[in-house]
Amino acid sequence: MSVAFDAVGQAGPRALFARMRPERLAHGYLFTGPQGGGKKTFARLLAKSLLCTGPKEGVLGYDGRCTSCLQVEAGTHPDLFVSSGVVKMGEGGAGFHEREEMTARDLVHQMSLRSYAGGWRVVVLGDVEFATHEAANALLKFLEEPPAQVLVILTTDAPERLLQTIRSRLVEVRFGAVPAPEVEAFLLRRGIEPKRARTAAALAQGDLGRALAIVEGGELADLRRDAAEWVDAAIRGIEAEAEWATRETLDGALREIKRLLRDWLVIRVAGDPERALVADEVPRLAAWPRRDERGIMSAIAAVGEAQSMAATNLPPSYVMDWLRVRLA
Repeated sequence: MSVAFDAVGQAGPRALFARMRPERLAHGYLFTGPQGGGKKTFARLLAKSLLCTGPKEGVLGYDGRCTSCLQVEAGTHPDLFVSSGVVKMGEGGAGFHEREEMTARDLVHQMSLRSYAGGWRVVVLGDVEFATHEAANALLKFLEEPPAQVLVILTTDAPERLLQTIRSRLVEVRFGAVPAPEVEAFLLRRGIEPKRARTAAALAQGDLGRALAIVEGGELADLRRDAAEWVDAAIRGIEAEAEWATRETLDGALREIKRLLRDWLVIRVAGDPERALVADEVPRLAAWPRRDERGIMSAIAAVGEAQSMAATNLPPSYVMDWLRVRLA
């Protein structure tokens, strides 16, 4: 009996698919929600469930032992195509299973193939953005006349960037942030020491990838340091560059800035450094200029506005310059 389905949290999406029969599946789904909420992981496990040859009731579940499951794990299953990143219009081969960029030609080819095993064929487009209207139209043509037993799953944290004609032909499934206790349990299962797991879960704000990055250090620690140095200059009225805030890192940078300002509020207003989430930055925050609660709350609200701006196509440099002026 196929029963495994190791997706963290997301009771809503899990319940939706758990009570569904394979023949009732739509031809296309759009998984939306905040970054790190498990959209791509859920999409992969749904694909693994559909491709598993073990017996099961409904859609969800896989045995993890059959040839199909082993091929999915190895990234070699002929009926699973996974891509992450921008879909461009242009030339390109299709002999790959996973890459950061694909072309509309690749997309058309992958969606036109029939299942090698005679069952489902699944195409997962993670964090999808379409570079041109021609690329988006390649998917639109599939959605208008979908082949039998070909399932396309798109994931995005910015659905407003997709053409409405595409969104209207997909079943949208909303993913929320993963609750902190579930993030903590997720880290504990991976052998993280309890105190570190609890702290990382609080810092991650429902983002599983971020939680792992926090306990592993590395790039996230560098981003936090860059953000702290930038805010330090901004609130003092010093014009600081933010080349480190790219389109890929902007969302994470703004979350780090909001967290730093929250800790500043805790230190300045509540007078309780022990409650700071970013403990290694407490000395820096304690040395920041004095502001009252209203002033710091206004700064936090400005970061919220910047996050809304970042969800559009505005250049990161514009967003950061706007925020720097507001913080000053």
